[in-house]
Amino acid sequence: MTYVPKLASERYMDPHEAGFDSCVYCALAMLADAAMGKPVTTPQALEAIDDPKRMKVGTTMPAALAALAEASAVARKAITYLDGQNDTIDGLLANGEGLAVTGLYAALPVHYQRWDPAFAAKGSKSGHAMYVQRDGPDGPKAKSVWLLDPLAEPGYAGEWLPTEALHAFIATRVQHAAAPIAAPPEDDMTITRLKAEDWRPVAGHGVWRHAPDRSQLPAGHIADGTVTRTLAEISTVDGPDGDWRVTLVDGQLAYLLRSDWTPLTQGGDPAVQAQLTDFVARKTPSFTGRQVTVTSASDLHVNVS
Repeated sequence: MTYVPKLASERYMDPHEAGFDSCVYCALAMLADAAMGKPVTTPQALEAIDDPKRMKVGTTMPAALAALAEASAVARKAITYLDGQNDTIDGLLANGEGLAVTGLYAALPVHYQRWDPAFAAKGSKSGHAMYVQRDGPDGPKAKSVWLLDPLAEPGYAGEWLPTEALHAFIATRVQHAAAPIAAPPEDDMTITRLKAEDWRPVAGHGVWRHAPDRSQLPAGHIADGTVTRTLAEISTVDGPDGDWRVTLVDGQLAYLLRSDWTPLTQGGDPAVQAQLTDFVARKTPSFTGRQVTVTSASDLHVNVS
């Protein structure tokens, strides 16, 4: 079954602040996720791609792709730019690839303009970008493509768009599309040891990712000075790019690149490690040395004093 990415919605951002026109970036984010078969970008991370002034109204697909590529090796390796006619786009979709396409929102059938009728009313000034692919969650559907519209509200999972409507959308403008090429192979991941350790981020580098892969855009940021406790050491490849630590952020696994963090105690604090050892052994932890307050699993990465 073809991977179906989750929505990257402009609604996560403030499209009116600094003149943001982020539909192109969101469409490319979903394309990057589809090309890799897993989440590699988040709408929040797109805000930090570059100077917000570059995300201006009228941003073109090539310019947006160039900005995304600066921030993500995934984009450089997994996405290519093309000026696609209908036959080219249909051929790529038939091969099971995803596309980020541009056109006029006003050219879509009325049902698909429901997210922003006022924008659709702008006619020739309603330039928009969307993500499409052949397969939906249950496979393909004849004469249709699966659509994810960045203008949709968060929680929208996508819907079928008639192929004719897609053609009408892209025919109204000089159309650009970005298609995934061969995805880079994923690195093997080895947990080298369980180890509890406290860290502070190197200034400006407190980021975490959904997987131990430096080419991924960061999934989130941890403020400078925040103490973060990791639970294990992970190795993917030889060298500093393969040296990772794992923690929990909002209840989910988060991966930290070792070179982005400074340990509070070189080599680790035995008292901190003892707490993890006691926890695994189902013993009552001995709180000696640094004091830890855990109110929930999602707070584990911050409540260290």
